[in-house]
Amino acid sequence: MGRRISEQEQSFIAYFLQAPQPQTLPDAGTGVTLAAEWQTYKREAARLLAEGHQGRFALIKNDTVLSVWDTEGDAFQAGRLQLGREPFMVHRIQVVERPVRFGYYRPCNS
Repeated sequence: MGRRISEQEQSFIAYFLQAPQPQTLPDAGTGVTLAAEWQTYKREAARLLAEGHQGRFALIKNDTVLSVWDTEGDAFQAGRLQLGREPFMVHRIQVVERPVRFGYYRPCNS
């Protein structure tokens, strides 16, 4: 298990890095696959960090964090063994969420 990070320290890190904490991100819309799992991660992220799980991977189904794993592959394997083909979420436990960017920068030729 890694270093425990208090909620106050989590807020300081987020402020310093100018990045959002998981619990401050918007909710998934209704009807979105894994919306319940995203809500569960947002709700449990501070606790998981306080327990020292930073950098590990949470296996989440509906409103429950089923387990925490050292690697993403181990978490997916455990999910498949426990849940079969049912949808589940594996997410890295981190203090802040970095934005995901798709595409590339290309200057306009006009």
